[in-house]
Amino acid sequence: MVKEKIWDPTTSQWVQTAPTMEEFATHKADYVKHPGVAKSNNIANAYSVTLDPSPGSYLEGMGIVVTANADSSGATTLNVNDLGAKPVLKANGKPVTNLKNNGVYTVRYNPSAIGTGAFILQGEGGSGNLQPNQALKGYTFSNDEGDQVGLGDANLVSTNIKSGVRIFGVNGSLITFGTVTPGDNTMLVSSPAKRRIEQWQAAEFSALVKSVVLFVTGVVRVKFTMQQYTSALAGGTRLGIFVNGVKFGADYYSGASGSSTLPMTYTVDVPIKAGDYLQLKGHALSIPSYTLYADVYDFTVGVTERPFATIDLE
Repeated sequence: MVKEKIWDPTTSQWVQTAPTMEEFATHKADYVKHPGVAKSNNIANAYSVTLDPSPGSYLEGMGIVVTANADSSGATTLNVNDLGAKPVLKANGKPVTNLKNNGVYTVRYNPSAIGTGAFILQGEGGSGNLQPNQALKGYTFSNDEGDQVGLGDANLVSTNIKSGVRIFGVNGSLITFGTVTPGDNTMLVSSPAKRRIEQWQAAEFSALVKSVVLFVTGVVRVKFTMQQYTSALAGGTRLGIFVNGVKFGADYYSGASGSSTLPMTYTVDVPIKAGDYLQLKGHALSIPSYTLYADVYDFTVGVTERPFATIDLE
């Protein structure tokens, strides 16, 4: 509050005049030139403050320094001296949702905001569109929705990172030897031995015929031959290909139900990635008191070129 100076002839000096009580009261109530200071009360996300002296209305640029009495959990409003609740917004127009207990916040009133007026938070800090699943796990940051904690990327795991490489604190364990395409030029796995599916192995795909782990990425060609023997009038055997325990493609039957069959060879191109488990499993659909079994043999996994190593598990 600036007052005029007058000349005092007795002292030959300019003297500052003292404000009147009316002038002092007017100055004190001017919340545009200097913000009011108060601690809030709240009901959920509706906050209120009481200023003294009481403002007669909301004015453009009116400022308040508010000490929050509780955390907010959503879009907040502020009601000053019962003049009416107004939204509290960031400068970008998004609602303020993350007030903290004992946090001190400065707001200014903008009568044009959202058409009906709002308090605009001053210097709200971080903003942006980074989301928790895009930030490293456990690290904190701020975006347009407020303070956040990183969740990390579910794909940032050791088995997805090349061995010898460390990314954001995760050491890689993936060993690869190139990308393959399906073919018959090179057999990565060749197992002519017979494996028998017996009639008592009736639980769906309970009989493990073959299991290998492949350290390549791409598509491999799986071949196998099966032949069924039965004295029943119905029933049969079937096989399925599994990648990491998940069935891939169709069921493969040994032939007509209720009859012995000639050997049947199946060829299936299967997409894989390094470290995948590839399994051939089957089961029998039998009738009690009848004989039923199937032999599976000549299991191969082929590619156009051999770029790697294979571990034969079973």
